[in-house]
Amino acid sequence: MITPPWWRTGWFRVLCVIVLLAMLWAAYQFRVRHLQQEFNVRLEGRVGERMRIARELHDTLLQSFQGLMFSFQAARNLLPDRAEEAIRTLDEAICEGDEAIAEGRGAIQGLRASPGVGSDLHYLLTILGKELARSSVGEAECPQFRVIVEGARQPVSPLLQDEDTESRASSCAMPITTRTPAASRPK
Repeated sequence: MITPPWWRTGWFRVLCVIVLLAMLWAAYQFRVRHLQQEFNVRLEGRVGERMRIARELHDTLLQSFQGLMFSFQAARNLLPDRAEEAIRTLDEAICEGDEAIAEGRGAIQGLRASPGVGSDLHYLLTILGKELARSSVGEAECPQFRVIVEGARQPVSPLLQDEDTESRASSCAMPITTRTPAASRPK
């Protein structure tokens, strides 16, 4: 009987299978570590951004409300002897409070990641349609949703807030015209 060369022996084949499995395991571990590292980098970025937002909001609002506290203390010190002056001081404090709220609102709007995202009606309706389509996946027929813009796109934010006026709207109505496509119109 002639002995086969070493590369044709059973122990060599078993060793090759073990080496191949070890290489696959090492590649899998490398990929898992890489994905974990990417996830940690994204998570650190998000946490860092949230911390920055929290610090800015804290600084902005704390400063504004600290000023309000001084105004309230000044009004308190004027009572009861100088009531008229205390009323003027309280009125000024109320105005400062409105300014603090507007400043906080402005800080929050300024800190949003993508300023144009929330202001485009086309974008908002498209997102809403996708969410509705996802929620009806279990139904027999998944609805198709498409937004067609005719003319120039208009931002939504001027409709919802008008910073030039002192009035605050309690509701907002926007007309949306719908048309039945020609293929599905009743004849």
